[in-house]
Amino acid sequence: MSASAYSLSAAIPVEGFAITQGEPVIGGLHGATRHFFCPHCKSWMFTRPEGLDHFVNVRPTLLDEASWVAPFIETCTQTRLPSAVTGASHSYESFPPMEDYSKLVEEYASTGPVRGAESIHRARRDLFSLAGRGRAIEAQRRRRSSEVQALQR
Repeated sequence: MSASAYSLSAAIPVEGFAITQGEPVIGGLHGATRHFFCPHCKSWMFTRPEGLDHFVNVRPTLLDEASWVAPFIETCTQTRLPSAVTGASHSYESFPPMEDYSKLVEEYASTGPVRGAESIHRARRDLFSLAGRGRAIEAQRRRRSSEVQALQR
């Protein structure tokens, strides 16, 4: 949807997410997965994926303080541009196989806070505690197999 080499997402638990000003509008691909945009400049702000009600995919490029953002998983690398290298800890040609999720969730949840982002770390740990059950992850993987998605730290 971003028409670029990267589509960054930071998975934030819904309890840690709030719209503090304005009203975003639905845009992009219309369907059960809802992509929200700024009504003024049309910037893609966040996504509420279908079936993944426990978290919101926030566009890290919109954060005031994004120094803590670093790729953890890169997906859909089979179709990436040769120069589009993220440095992510894990890389998959499409999406991780279901049997890899437990290991990925455990590793991601065990990483320490980064540069003063303790609250983000706590939110991240809560999110992956929920995601560790794997129910919603598999549904998302099937639906979004053609989208470029990177979970961010």
